[in-house]
Parts: sequence; structure tokens; C-alpha cells
Amino acid sequence: MERREMWRKSIASLLLLVLFGCGGEGDKGDNASTATDNVLADNVLAPLASDAFNQLSMADGQTQVSLKESVVDPQGLPVTLESVTVSHADCPAPTSINREQLSFTVEANGPDMCFYGYTVKNHPKEIEHAKSASAQSNVMINLTSDPAQLAPKSRTTNVDETITIEVRDPDLTAGYTLDREVVVMGDGVASGNSETDVITYEANSQGVTRLVYTMTNADGSALLVGTVDVAVSGPGNHAPVATDASFRMESDDIESPQTPQTFDLSAYVSDEDDGDDIQLILVDAWNAQVDLAAPDDTSNLSFTFKPRHAGFHYVTYVVTDHNGGYGVAQVKIEVVDLSAGATWGNIQMGLKLFFGPLTSSEADLQGVTSTSSNFDSNDADVATFNFVRAEDSCQSKGRLPTSDELKALAQYIISDGWPVDLAYWANNNGTGELIDLKNNGSVVPETNPGGYYVSCMNEAGLVVVDADSRLEAVADDAEQAVVAVKLTLDDMPVEGQLIEASAPDRTNVTFDDTTLYTNDKGVAKFALNTWEAGQVPVNIKYDGETLLTQNVTFVADEATARLVLEVTKNNAPYDDSTGNEVEATMVDDNNNPLVGRPVTFTSPEEQSVTINKGSEVTDATGKQNASVVWKDSSTTDASTTVTVTGSYTPQSTGTQISETAEITFISPEPLKTCGEINDTNKSNAAGNCLKIATGALGYWFTSTPSIEVMNQLGYSINEESNNTGDTYAASYVETGVLGPDGGEFALFMQNGDGVSLPGVNGQFDRWCQKLNVLRFGGRSTWERPTMYELNSLYSAHGNLWTTRGWPTWGVYWSSDVIGKGYNALHFYSGVPSTTIPGAWNSASCVSKHP
Repeated sequence: MERREMWRKSIASLLLLVLFGCGGEGDKGDNASTATDNVLADNVLAPLASDAFNQLSMADGQTQVSLKESVVDPQGLPVTLESVTVSHADCPAPTSINREQLSFTVEANGPDMCFYGYTVKNHPKEIEHAKSASAQSNVMINLTSDPAQLAPKSRTTNVDETITIEVRDPDLTAGYTLDREVVVMGDGVASGNSETDVITYEANSQGVTRLVYTMTNADGSALLVGTVDVAVSGPGNHAPVATDASFRMESDDIESPQTPQTFDLSAYVSDEDDGDDIQLILVDAWNAQVDLAAPDDTSNLSFTFKPRHAGFHYVTYVVTDHNGGYGVAQVKIEVVDLSAGATWGNIQMGLKLFFGPLTSSEADLQGVTSTSSNFDSNDADVATFNFVRAEDSCQSKGRLPTSDELKALAQYIISDGWPVDLAYWANNNGTGELIDLKNNGSVVPETNPGGYYVSCMNEAGLVVVDADSRLEAVADDAEQAVVAVKLTLDDMPVEGQLIEASAPDRTNVTFDDTTLYTNDKGVAKFALNTWEAGQVPVNIKYDGETLLTQNVTFVADEATARLVLEVTKNNAPYDDSTGNEVEATMVDDNNNPLVGRPVTFTSPEEQSVTINKGSEVTDATGKQNASVVWKDSSTTDASTTVTVTGSYTPQSTGTQISETAEITFISPEPLKTCGEINDTNKSNAAGNCLKIATGALGYWFTSTPSIEVMNQLGYSINEESNNTGDTYAASYVETGVLGPDGGEFALFMQNGDGVSLPGVNGQFDRWCQKLNVLRFGGRSTWERPTMYELNSLYSAHGNLWTTRGWPTWGVYWSSDVIGKGYNALHFYSGVPSTTIPGAWNSASCVSKHP
């Protein structure tokens, strides 16, 4: 309840800047009747009613909305609540109104943000002179007792300006979207965009305004609340600049009485108008006592801070230059209680050991990454985790328990004061579930973006001892990794117990011993080595059951590394913007890839070429490629060969390893037709040309290209299913029986990167597209032929080897899909065939018109 009460007080204190910042102060008198007698009838002022914000918890059965903090009468007259009306039909109407207590009740069916208009009236001695005032009551209804509050934000602007504020957080607001309605506690107009999670705010008058926004999850079962404090300065003045600050405070005992600590914000505040005195005029915190260090000093920039507990605290601060300029920012203070270790212990339940949840300080000291923390009702600041971080936090201790294991724990007598205000994470085959230990192990929904508690579990208390382990080693079959494990029972080390280790996923791993007995400290150390790099899951078994799996990493041996440089694309034209390509591969003596190493590519012809790395380091296979692009526009040579060197210097040896390769740039001749249309020459198809024959329909068809054509066009071989660019799958040599004797010809596939049936942009399709780019035969209408069109060609000529000198050993693709493959046709026999997309076949493109 403390946090919600502080919310209301903090909003009330901020509103003082808006309500009374430009003149006198309101003061409720101690004697209402005296005030009534002293107010003259013609001087009665209306009460001051401001927009209110309240939170109701359905879990705690809260139904009453109080407006006392938002209403004040300037004369101290009695004020009553006259009416309350709901603003839209989706929210519940008030069920009752307490006029004297300035409150009303609502009965909610689910989480929501609701808006009510209310009217109050004061009561002078002559009732006919009573005055009324109206404002808005904003009520956030949530399922939980302590709705998640996002870290406050702050912005500065000027009167009549519009600003945008993004409230999305990749961790805390994942799965939530911003609600359209934004509560304006002060002046101006604000709205939320649920698609971008951005608040738009128009500033109308100077002062400080607090924006209260909510975010709702996908099924509407939970809300988040956050605030943005906006300092609005007047026109014609350089407002002071306030920036966010961060401090750390250490204490040996947070709970004991202590002197508040003073923080100076001088380094975080500035103003372009050097003559202005900058003064800190307001500090506000959720969960700590904060005060101005010297409220009467017009140049004071210090405040005092006294926390109630450890953890992160946020303080909103406001400064002014006394000329209508305001600045607002946030101070983040991490309070570390050096004595705040857990007051609870682990729980041994049979052979199962449940580790007690970490406090925020313990997580920090152990280097465990939490999502947030929660101040539990047992007076401890407990680390909280989302599901992914919960899994990570248990890696060295065992694992997250299953839901059934946590439900059994909930029935167990917990006598060590475990925190139970939030549920605990369970892992059911990779799916997270939340178990409430306070309510007999019931399953609860995930509503708190700050996370939940974690109890790591181990059977018989088996954990990896990091200090005695070596979890990374060189894969040279000599250097050893070590997995040290400790067995406990009732949280005490157990000596003389048999522990087994194995790596069933790797047959090439050698252990010194696969079975060991624990020593007097309950520890057994397993040493292992291998010649193959990679991650090795080591299973640790006790009492016939695998209780722990620890990953060990073996890395390649840099000391024996070698570098191989291959040309993967050659004979690129001078004007090819993608150029040629080389690929460096680094492996050790055992052919283990060297991963994540930067290869340097150089060329003595750097005045003529540009080298572009495909990546900064070698990939998981030890490869790194680079393109080499020609840049010398003055070249007139038919071809130019340049050398490229790939090099790397291993840290372990300091000796550079390298290899050099040659690549060639060409000025390609235009692709020509072999002789005339329907040429019958039986040898020219093997040269740098393509044959064209016409079918019965008058369409033009090309023969499959020769390797000489492929080389001239800068094509390279790629037989992978995810091929891209100018590539072909394979080649073959005709023997004179079905094609030109000794001629080598290209074969193509129908698949490619991201390509599915019917093969658009597949390797064969890209070849036909290439002919359009080249305007081969003066045409740009080349495409893959249908089976009907292939048959029309065969019916016109018969065996295309004997009648037109075509290479016909390979079956020719069509674009027709049949099942999971394509139809194809043998041009030496006219026999149809069906092949899969990854088959290597000949390619004929068709042009139906110029």
C-alpha cells in the first residue's frame, strides 16, 4: 500500500506548481466553521478542483476512489462532492458517492483505464453564494496488488510547442501497446499512438505537467503504468537544461536510522543565460524520502535522499531560472545494502535441492543479470527475471524446476522466510509457467514486465563449481577442459559418492575418468579432451539419473592454423559492379575452422581495384569472402590479371599466415549467334556463341550455353540450393555421339535462394533473364519455355544434334510444374522426363516475339 500512497502524494506535490505556481497559495484552514463566518458573500471564490489519478487493485478488493488530494477551497470552506459521471460506456458507473468524504466507489469487471467527470461545491454561510468547480478523475483498474510501474521519464519544451515521447522498452514493455488516453496532470493536450508507442504532447502554459500513461497486453488482462514529467518554459527565455543523473549509494544497514545523503546536481544543470540563478525547486521519489537541501536558497541545486530499502530509486527533479523557464530530469540512484544477503536458505526436499532466490545485491555481486527487483513483504529487495534470463541464471546451478516440482515445493513446509509476494518461474520443456508458492502452487498469468522470482533446482544438490572448472580448451587432443561438480545433501557436501560423466553426442571426446568419487568437499573433477572443435554437452549422472548438463567449448588450434584462398568468381567484366570474388578459409591441423578471425585482403594493384569484405570476421565454417571490383576506367586491355592476398596473424604465434590467388577481369565480346538462325554446323556450339533454332510456332530457342560462354560472361559454379547471381550448377563434355565432340557445356538447376515452385528467379530463370539484359539476338523477351513449346521445337527439327548441331546429352528443362518437380524433354529422342528442382539439366530459353 505504501507505493500507491506515495503515487498520490507525488502527483499532488507536482500539481502545486500548476495550481499555485503563478501567484498565491491555497491553505485549508483548521476550523471550517470559522472560515465560513469570515467569508463575505460577494467575495466567495470557487473551490479549486484538479484532475485526479487513482489506482484500484481488484486483487485487494479496492473499490473506493478518493478525490481529497485533488480538491482545495481557497477560503477553507467545506466542500462536498456533488456528482460523478462516467465518460464512456466501457467503464463501470459509480455505485455510490460519499459527498463529505469526496469519494465514490466503482465495481470493475476487469483491468481498464477509466475517466470520470466530477463536480464539487463549497458551502459559505449564505448558501445562495456557493460556487462549484469540475475536473476529471482518472482511475486505473488493475488485476494485481502492485501493478508494474515503469521507470519515470522527463522532457522539456516551450509554450505552444508539440513534442513526442517514445515509451517503448524492449524488455519491460514487450507484448504491451500504448493506450490512446493519456492523463494530463497539469496543462496541455496529450494522446498516445498504439502503433508506434509514442505520446504526442502540446504544451499550453509554463510550469511542470505530469503525463500518466498506460500500456495494455494483448488479451487485455494486465496494465502497465508510467509517467512523463514535462517542464514547459515561457516564450523568449532560454530554459535551463536539466540532464539525467546517476548515483550509487552503499550502506551497511539500510533498515537502521541513518543520516540522509546529499546529492549535488550542479554538474547536470546548465543555462545559456549566464546571469540567471538556477534553483532546484522540487524533488519527488516513489520509494524514498527526498527533500530540498536548502529550499530558501535561490541557487540551491542539492537535495537529500534517504531510502527505505535497497535497489534502484528514481527521483524526479525540477529546476527554474526564475524567469519562466523550467527544466526537469531524472536521477537514478542504486542503493546497495552491503549487508543485504538473503535471510533465507536453500530447501532440501528429498534428493531435490531448491536454491533460495537471490536478493538484488547478491545478483549484482555474482554477476547474474536480472530484469528488475521487487521489494518483498519480508523486507528484502529480491531479484526478478523474465523467462529467458531466469533460464540463464540457473545454468551453473542446475535448471529451473518444472511446474510439478514447484507445486510440490508449495506443499512443503517453508520455514526459512522465502519471499513469496511474486510467483516463481517453472520450465516445462522450454515453455515458461508461473507458480504461486503463496497460494498452494496455483498457476498465475504473466502480468509483471519486471519479472518474477527464480529458485534454481538441483537433485541432490549437484552444481558446477566454476572456480575449479575450465570450460574452454583448445581442440588439439592434448589440452584438457575440466568440469568440476559438487554434491550436497541438506546443503552440506557429501563425500564418497559415485558421480558419472559422459558426452553421448560426441564419440571423439576422451575423459581421463568417466566415474569418480566425491572428495571431502563433495567435489569431483572430470578432465576431457578432443581434436574436434565445437560445443560438447557433458552429462553428469548421480544415482543412475542425469542431473546436470554442462556445455564445454573446444576451439580451433591457432598455433597450427593455415589459410587457403580460393577464387569463387572469376572473369568478371571490367564494368561489373559486383566484380570477382575470393574466399579465405582458415582451419587448423585437425580441419577445425577458426571462427571469428579477421582476414586481411590486399592487392598490389590497389590503384586499379577496390576490395570489399563480405564480413568482418570468419564465419562458423572458418570462411570469409571479399569482392574485388575494377575501378580503373582508362583500361583498354582485353583482360587484366591481378593478384589478391589473404592474410592473418594468430595471436598465439605472432607469425603471419597467408595465400595469394589470381583473378582476371575481361572486356567481354558481345554474345553472338553461332552462325545463322537454324545453323547446322556441328562444332561451333562449343565456342563463345549460342545456337538459335526456330520451332513450329516460329519461336526462337537457344541451345544450352558452352563453358566458354559462361567464362566470358563471368559466371561461376554454384550447386547449392540457395544459389544466387550469375551461376550455373555443373558442366559436362560431349563425346560426339549426342553433341559437339570435346565441347563442354553448362547445366542449370531450377532452385535458388528463397525460390519455390514454379522456379521464378531460380538459376535457370536467371539465365534467361541474363539474355534479356544482353539483348541477345536483338531481343529482350527471353524466358523459360513450356513443355508444349519444347515439343514444337522437336517436331520441327527432330534430333537437334543431327539436324542442327546442338548439344543434346542433357535433358532440357521446361517451366511446367508436375508434382514437386518439372517436365523436361530429350532433344535427341523427343522422350519426355520429370526431374526435381535441384537436378542438373540443359537450358533452352525461348523468345516468342522481338
